[in-house]
Amino acid sequence: MTEQVGSVVLGKVTRIRAYGAFIELPSGETGLVHISEIAEEFVRSVGDYLSEGEEINVKVLGHNDDEKLNLSIKQVQEQDVESIRYDQEMAEVQRDLSERELIMPQTIHVPKVEEPVERPFIHWMADAQTTLQRLENKKAKAQTPRNNNNRSRGRRNNNRRRRPRPSSSS
Repeated sequence: MTEQVGSVVLGKVTRIRAYGAFIELPSGETGLVHISEIAEEFVRSVGDYLSEGEEINVKVLGHNDDEKLNLSIKQVQEQDVESIRYDQEMAEVQRDLSERELIMPQTIHVPKVEEPVERPFIHWMADAQTTLQRLENKKAKAQTPRNNNNRSRGRRNNNRRRRPRPSSSS
């Protein structure tokens, strides 16, 4: 697969020479970054900027007469780098998702939970007021002092003295 002219790709530095660096691209092709395309400022030594094994973003400029790729580091824009990072992260997420799909079962049974039927707010408020009134009545009843006469109605009062019965010993 040939990289498209103008595309920015992540490549790996394979060799460094006095005139530039050879970069291996994801497609397997190798291209040259000429010393003049490494940085905006004057580059005295390619080794000052690059090292073998380093991964760098390069822009594909085109092919030379020998059909070899011409690459550039200094023409890579910051937005191109961000775009590459985004694409790499998306590819990683997609890879992780496909791995999880292989591990997890295809169908997961989730029981349906019946949602309670919501009553309108007005009905809820009326119920709350009724409950509040009932609790206030209960509280008021508990705070009222109790009268013994009220308690003893219909019951025998054990506090009353009994009169002795006349004896039947005659």
